[in-house]
Amino acid sequence: MAQEAETGWPLEAVSRRPLAEVVAERVLELIQSGRVPVGTRLPSEAELSRQLAVGRTSIREGLQRLQTLGFVRVLPGRGAFVCEPTESQHAFLRYSADHSYAIADVLEVRISLEVLGAGLAAQRATAAQLRELERHLDAHRWAHTASDVDQLIATDEDFHLCLMRTAGSDVLISRYEDLVPQLREFRARTLALPDVPHRSAGSHTDILDAVRAHDANAASAAVLDHLLVLYHEIEAAASSSPSGKRQRASVDLRAIFGAGTGQSRSARPR
Repeated sequence: MAQEAETGWPLEAVSRRPLAEVVAERVLELIQSGRVPVGTRLPSEAELSRQLAVGRTSIREGLQRLQTLGFVRVLPGRGAFVCEPTESQHAFLRYSADHSYAIADVLEVRISLEVLGAGLAAQRATAAQLRELERHLDAHRWAHTASDVDQLIATDEDFHLCLMRTAGSDVLISRYEDLVPQLREFRARTLALPDVPHRSAGSHTDILDAVRAHDANAASAAVLDHLLVLYHEIEAAASSSPSGKRQRASVDLRAIFGAGTGQSRSARPR
């Protein structure tokens, strides 16, 4: 039977940094210190929320980051348990620690282009373009079902390229295509992680639903949600390694890129 972590952890109230980031960092500190060993059941979301003085949404998002990195496994109806990362997750942690700044720089530009591109696509998409987006989404779902990582990478790239071409801006797609080669290794690393392919297919569905509805605000918000998860996971992975400790302050990209997207839609369970 799994040991359960005792309440009363020394987790002081969080600072002004993004709340989910601090939640993940504080829990990770306890795990890496050995005070919360593998197999331990973490306190409930409600208890962590009370101890950290933050909302349960921030707790849930922080634990999701740690689950992607392999330090936590959330089991429905049973709670969150400390676990050991898989080899693919260890590889992602090393990669993120070594390349975090370069990856973050590329992702920041990617977010700026795709948030704009998704909004334009929602306003300009033709019936034929919507069918093409749906074809790419179906191919991505198939790759997920087949657990074919090479096809997951290719179909993810195809979907996002199609979205940007649907925006109808030659300058925008030209700038975006410059980034594509720089994103390939990142795609390969992330899509090899457990849970990420399922989450990716769900995010693509949200994006397509908004574009099909010609809702520019929702399309931009769906892309922002999708890409910020990746951005924050890189930050969390880099900070989990001593060699990857942050040397520059975190920024709230939602405050920057979300200015024109309104409130983010509630994410579907991933």
